[in-house]
Amino acid sequence: MTTTCIVVVVVVALLLSSSSALPPEGAYLALRSDAVEEFAHQISLLIGDNANTYTTTPPYSGETSDATYTFSTFIYDIDLEGFEATAPNPPQINFGWSNFNFLMQFNYHVCATSWPNPCEDGWIQIYTTTSPAQLDAVLQLSTTGATVSLTAVSATLTAPANDIDIYVQCTNTFCWIPVDDIADGIAQNFITVFQQEMINIINQAAGEFVDTILTSISIPDYHLLLEMQGGFVAYPPTSSPPTLVVFGQGSFSPDGSKPPFNPDTAPPDSIFQNPPGPLNFVLMPYMLRTCVWALDMDGDFNITLTPDRVPPDSPIKLTTNDKFFLAAVPELASFPDMNITVTLALANVSLIEIDTSGITMINTLIADFNLINDTYSHAGWTLIVDILFEITLTVGMSGPNITVTPKLG
Repeated sequence: MTTTCIVVVVVVALLLSSSSALPPEGAYLALRSDAVEEFAHQISLLIGDNANTYTTTPPYSGETSDATYTFSTFIYDIDLEGFEATAPNPPQINFGWSNFNFLMQFNYHVCATSWPNPCEDGWIQIYTTTSPAQLDAVLQLSTTGATVSLTAVSATLTAPANDIDIYVQCTNTFCWIPVDDIADGIAQNFITVFQQEMINIINQAAGEFVDTILTSISIPDYHLLLEMQGGFVAYPPTSSPPTLVVFGQGSFSPDGSKPPFNPDTAPPDSIFQNPPGPLNFVLMPYMLRTCVWALDMDGDFNITLTPDRVPPDSPIKLTTNDKFFLAAVPELASFPDMNITVTLALANVSLIEIDTSGITMINTLIADFNLINDTYSHAGWTLIVDILFEITLTVGMSGPNITVTPKLG
């Protein structure tokens, strides 16, 4: 039972330090800069794939001094390279692509405002030429809801005017309206529409990427809920890409209630300045302590031992006639032929330490011994027992191996 919680906790052993800019929490996940870069590469590909199948841009209409127009049926072809990311203002992350090439095509219907008000139809392409544009987006990362959320709040396209071309193709038999009049209508709205649609496309891709990541993990066999809601920081915040450290409550609960104690220790900043791997889990004593608390709240430490629960081949029997109990408590001779029941309860978790060699945990249990028979019950004695658990983690080619060594204190 306890081992299940330990599997979650002992992913990385940690030597604690008081030098930390992080808030005290139960668990931390560090994505090293190369992991952030790989994440950015994958999400860039997904943004491009989504953009190239995105067909939900609504039509929009307007007018210039020379024409009225309606643009519709938008399609996109984009390519995102040269990724950069900084996070100076969590929970926001600044994404940027310095090598952004795009083509946007749509249909037009234009009518001249002067007599005889001719109208015509066709299609338009807007695209980058020899020099790529710059696309910047501000995204908000949140782990405070039921799932992780990554949402674009703004997108900015930057490109010199001569690096974007507009091609207009009339599809009518006779085309009377000057191309410049059509281009003026496009120029008034292109940047605003394009940036808004890029926000929509980025949000669609980001949602596919992270929206299935839960911030609460249910462990039904033990009636436990692991809460991981929190926030993130970046090390260093202005470098590109930074190491992102996502922190969460890391607290277990039997019913969604909060433990009656709070985390009071954070890992040192030095751990995240040069993480050993692309993905690094740092788990704190608070998390293990909440696991023990939650199991106790669910009644897993409240155990009553009765004579019928003792195996038949056990050398010790729960009776006052047993030689072991008579030697330990000679006064039992005054209560012959009575059964002994033992009621166990958790008093407290007096110690949890995590260091580079593993975890040391001391649970203090109270054991109440009572004497009973068919007609009589008598309070016996109480023992306070310290059980020390030493947990070590070794990692090999076949996977991690966890060893738990209990000792009575």
